[in-house]
Amino acid sequence: MAKKEIEMIEIEDAMIKVMMGPEKKSKVVSEKDKKLVAYHEAGHATIGLKVKNASIVQKVTIIPRGDAGGYVLMTPEQDTTLPLFCAASL
Repeated sequence: MAKKEIEMIEIEDAMIKVMMGPEKKSKVVSEKDKKLVAYHEAGHATIGLKVKNASIVQKVTIIPRGDAGGYVLMTPEQDTTLPLFCAASL
């Protein structure tokens, strides 16, 4: 049976696939490397959570995609494109 609605998780998955590339499910990653990537990404997330005016941490993963072993998805609290565009046109 076909779905009648697109859910938010499907939009997020598509966005991440476009930005980062498909998951590399066939890539074998050692436990040591998984731990190293986890600490690395945890560092990015910690900075995002603790630094004043940093973007908001949305997702943290150690699933390899593209050239990355993992990533932290962070989004700005407010859309910054419109104010910059308006200020540049004055």
